[in-house]
Amino acid sequence: MSFVFTSLRSKILVSYLAFVTLLFLIIWLSFSFYQKREQMALTINELNALRSLFLQATRQEKHFYAYDLTDTAFYGSEQCSSLTEYNQLVTSLTNRTASLTQSEDADRLAINTSLAVLNHLWNDYAKLFNATVNLCLKRGFKDYGQEGKMRDYAHALEWTSINKVQLLTLRRYEKDYIIRKDTLYAFHFFCLLQSLQSQYSRDAQVVGLLKYYGESFRNLTQIDAELGLTPLLGRRGKILMMTQQLEKDLDTLIIKAELEAKRIRHELTISFLFIMGGAFVLCIILSFLFSYSITRPVNLLTQQVDQIAASRFESISSPLPVRSKDEVGTLTDHINQMLSQIQLHLEEVQASSELLTQQNGELHQYNQRLTVSELQLRQLNAVKDRFFAIISHDLRGPLVSLQNFMQLYEEDYTLFSAEELQLMKRRSITSINQMINLLDNLLSWALMQIDHIRYVPGKVDLLEVLNKNHELVMQSLEVKKIRFRLVTEDSIKLWADYNMVDFILRNLLSNAIKFTHPEGEVIIKVMADETTADITICDTGIGMDDHMLAKIMSSQDLYVDPVSTLGTLKEKGTGLGLIICQDFVRRNGGVLTFDSEPGKGTTATLKLNRYVKKRVSE
Repeated sequence: MSFVFTSLRSKILVSYLAFVTLLFLIIWLSFSFYQKREQMALTINELNALRSLFLQATRQEKHFYAYDLTDTAFYGSEQCSSLTEYNQLVTSLTNRTASLTQSEDADRLAINTSLAVLNHLWNDYAKLFNATVNLCLKRGFKDYGQEGKMRDYAHALEWTSINKVQLLTLRRYEKDYIIRKDTLYAFHFFCLLQSLQSQYSRDAQVVGLLKYYGESFRNLTQIDAELGLTPLLGRRGKILMMTQQLEKDLDTLIIKAELEAKRIRHELTISFLFIMGGAFVLCIILSFLFSYSITRPVNLLTQQVDQIAASRFESISSPLPVRSKDEVGTLTDHINQMLSQIQLHLEEVQASSELLTQQNGELHQYNQRLTVSELQLRQLNAVKDRFFAIISHDLRGPLVSLQNFMQLYEEDYTLFSAEELQLMKRRSITSINQMINLLDNLLSWALMQIDHIRYVPGKVDLLEVLNKNHELVMQSLEVKKIRFRLVTEDSIKLWADYNMVDFILRNLLSNAIKFTHPEGEVIIKVMADETTADITICDTGIGMDDHMLAKIMSSQDLYVDPVSTLGTLKEKGTGLGLIICQDFVRRNGGVLTFDSEPGKGTTATLKLNRYVKKRVSE
């Protein structure tokens, strides 16, 4: 035995064989218990299958009563799909019940006697149903059986001298009885039949046919009584009671089998758990013994290596001691050789790491600068494209139109009426004002780009700036017949750059007029507290959706893709006004917000600082 445990391989082999033996034992027990459980489960499933077959047979029985009894094809061939299916189901039911009765699982579950009784009852049920089917064939339907004979006699009476109204009444009683199964109509039928026999006693043909007609009808009522005028009477009622009892007995048998199977499964489970518990305890004991003998030298070696690794290989001063002559001892020798090589490589890696750290820092700074430069170049490229588009289209277009008009006027001014000249004058003035406004925006934007617009704060009379810009847009208001209201106080003074405030208010007011429908309304309201003033410009124009609002509130998006939309009278814009306004508002320490809804208008709110003596002194 001492030779067997001289190496880790022998220890692992012995432990492996022990665990494999226990594993095969557990697998064999598990398979045995599982097989028994499965056999009982199959027996329960077979009982449920028998119940399903029985329910299918009862459904075929109901289908026969509901459909086949009123199908003339059944009476002609004396066969139908429901009967064929029913007989097949009953045959399968009795065969499978007999087979299950003789099985060991039925004996184990103590249900073989009950199954034998149940099989006998199913045979009685099938015999009773088949006898009922034969009786239904005897009764007949329409031109078949007893009902067919009755119809033949009735049709023969139609060719005699009998009163047709009385004959129709007699047949109506017959039909009412057949349809409603009410014996009262049969009573009326026989009363009228006796009356007709007395009335036509001298006509032998009529009396003979009435006699056979009445006998056929009486035979029909007797067969109906035996079959049952309702599903709860006669043979049908007896079959219904038998099916209900059979279903109840089968359900009781299934419950009994399930309870017995549950009890047996519980006993098997307890036995299996006890065996598994013993095997588990034995496995733990064996595992502890084998693992201790195997892992003890490995753990000692691991601890020593962890100590060296925790010190980042700085504590490698002497080789690790070799405590065994097995594979662990061999591993210790290899680790000592590896540690010596690691110590040499660590010194090289440390030097390389310091150099890489320095280079990574420089690369990170370069990447940040490149990212900023790329963003600035993209913005400048977009602004350049926008700038040239404005000069080539928005500035050149009105000048070309004005040039064409002046050439026509110079060639022959008599071509134009006074009204046309007046209209062209107004349009020219409007075009010139638009170009001046465009040039102002371009100039302000260009100066802003090269940072030549200085911020010079001072005392600004807000009412003066508002009235000045009102006069500038007066003509646009008159052209579009827009109502204008100014609600403010006389004494509000701002601390801001006068030119920037003038530009911001002129741009916001122009936009409000531009996007307001003719005969709309523009309102300017000023509300102030001790430190700030809120200038609100409301219009009843076309408004903006959420996407457009988010875009104009983002200065980044405005630079890349300026917002330029035609006005309600196709007025053009550059999209630079809002960019300049945002920058001017920021320089004056203010806030510009927008609130809009499509179709209802836009509200622009400008918040600026008020003029106070304390701020001037500061």
